[in-house]
Amino acid sequence: MAERRWRTPDEWLAERPRRHPEPDPAVARRVAEILAALRAGGGAALVALEGGLRVHPGMPVAEAVRSPAATPIEVGVRGAADAAGADLAAALRDVRARLRRLLAPGLPRDAVQEDPAGGRTQMRAVPLERVGVYVPGGRAPYPSSVLMAGVPARLAGVREVVLCTPSADPAVLAAADVAEVDRVFLLGPVQAVAAMAWGLSPVPRCDRVVGPGGPWVVEAKRQLFGQVGLDALPGPSEIVVVASPGADPAWVAADLLAQAEHGPDGLVLLVATDGSLAARVEGEIACQAARLPEVRRADALACLAASGGPVVAASPARALALAEEIAPEHLSLQGAAAEALAPEVRRAAAVFVGPWSPVAGADYGAAGDHILPTAGAARFASALSPADFVRRVQVWTGAAGGVGLWAPAAEAIARAEGFAAHEASIAARRRAAPP
Repeated sequence: MAERRWRTPDEWLAERPRRHPEPDPAVARRVAEILAALRAGGGAALVALEGGLRVHPGMPVAEAVRSPAATPIEVGVRGAADAAGADLAAALRDVRARLRRLLAPGLPRDAVQEDPAGGRTQMRAVPLERVGVYVPGGRAPYPSSVLMAGVPARLAGVREVVLCTPSADPAVLAAADVAEVDRVFLLGPVQAVAAMAWGLSPVPRCDRVVGPGGPWVVEAKRQLFGQVGLDALPGPSEIVVVASPGADPAWVAADLLAQAEHGPDGLVLLVATDGSLAARVEGEIACQAARLPEVRRADALACLAASGGPVVAASPARALALAEEIAPEHLSLQGAAAEALAPEVRRAAAVFVGPWSPVAGADYGAAGDHILPTAGAARFASALSPADFVRRVQVWTGAAGGVGLWAPAAEAIARAEGFAAHEASIAARRRAAPP
């Protein structure tokens, strides 16, 4: 039997399976219709539309906003953690404590500089007043994502945290209780993002909306860009595993399947440095996938097939170069070359080095926040952190004796730009300042 020919990094890049899909026109139109109806009808339209779409998700928007099926959309969360059971409550509190320790160093601090004349420039870190969190609930409940958004917001000093989610899953409500979320609303994705962005009664207006989601969340955020602070346009889960000699095929397979089971739209790619290792990982995937529940197995295998792998690179450096080109959400480095490659990584949202660093552990608080940039956005974006919930406010308290330190340069640049009033404002201070 002829030896199997594996894709090379260049061949995979030439195909680039499903990397940057264009917005679905049908989704964009539907989102625009919902937003227009909510803009026109306000809180009454929000409650009616939510009620109608719960009964018939495909109902025309014009019909949904007149639906008599309106139901209460706010639920309480105090006591939800204990009601969910002692084991889950303890696990949620353990993750909250770990996140606080891991994320606290990223909290922006006030900074002050003084010039020789006593002038003072201060950079104040001011927490946002109110933050909205959306947590999806389609394929699975995500209590972990409630913590990943709520904990850094509270660390930053946000006064009010609002959560929107499609259903009252007990684990999600328990996480909201542990994360000290103030209010929880049961809303579908488009309605939720719009309500938090605009303040559609009873949902209060938020300064920033964060959290994961599918194409409806992405499109709602895209259409509301500039009207509210946003974290990112979240995409499907991603992992690239760079496996060099010595990597455990069973553990590599387990890590790939753990991300692939999120759904068939993800990017889950093995980049190995030799074909025999790739073959052993594929064999492990087949064995381990057979033990998954049917729906998870189908999602995982569809995701792996659509991702176009495995890929075999000529060297660890070439394997890493492919990963850097992808700039994935999760980059796992396994095998003998892992430690040497780790300092070279520049373009990945989160890096997992060695066999004892599974991405699945980080999904539940082992290594920081799991709300990460996807679809190549790791080239310019970072994990959600307390800094995302803080504004930097510049405060300048000038001193008369310090005008000479900055005025000559400022006047010269004002003249170069042709702004006479700018120059005059500066010159007035220079003339009045003591010599």
